[in-house]
Amino acid sequence: APGDTTEFHVQSQVGGSGRLEMEGRLQFAPFRTSFRFGLDKLRMRSVEPYWKPLTNVDLQRGKLSLWGDVILRQESELQLDYAGGAEVLEVESVDRVRRQPLLKWNMLKFDGLAINNHPPRFVTRILTAEQPYARILRDEKNQLNLLDALEPPNQAAIPPFLEVLQVEPTPVRELPAASIGLLRILGGV
Repeated sequence: APGDTTEFHVQSQVGGSGRLEMEGRLQFAPFRTSFRFGLDKLRMRSVEPYWKPLTNVDLQRGKLSLWGDVILRQESELQLDYAGGAEVLEVESVDRVRRQPLLKWNMLKFDGLAINNHPPRFVTRILTAEQPYARILRDEKNQLNLLDALEPPNQAAIPPFLEVLQVEPTPVRELPAASIGLLRILGGV
């Protein structure tokens, strides 16, 4: 019935080494859910098949942890509000086009993270990068390797289960609001 809610609690192992826990409330009509969650040390290579068709970056290793509170609600469009934190550990990536190291770091930590989709907004109170490394090069056509690496390799190569992620380039009317309160770089290479 409209307005009825149910509570849920989920615990699961994800991607071999990651652990997911969620607890919250769900309402189907109109759709609304709010939950607290934690994702601990998900091996990023376990989700690589989902993004490999979308970029020219190969992950050699890395672990992702996320925690926080999420509210999803259906209005004219699906609204997402997220508040929490994130940590990306021991990342090494390779530029698939040039077959060279691209980005790596020991830790990238987002404290006081807030993400919304309407209006698009990304805020983090503190961003800490421990031992960051980036190999940014300009080729003979004055193109940055980082831009090439972030380009989809071939739109035709996107498998059917990822077609929902395939988008046609559209002019950007407004960039998302983004804010980093404090940037800490520890032991840069």
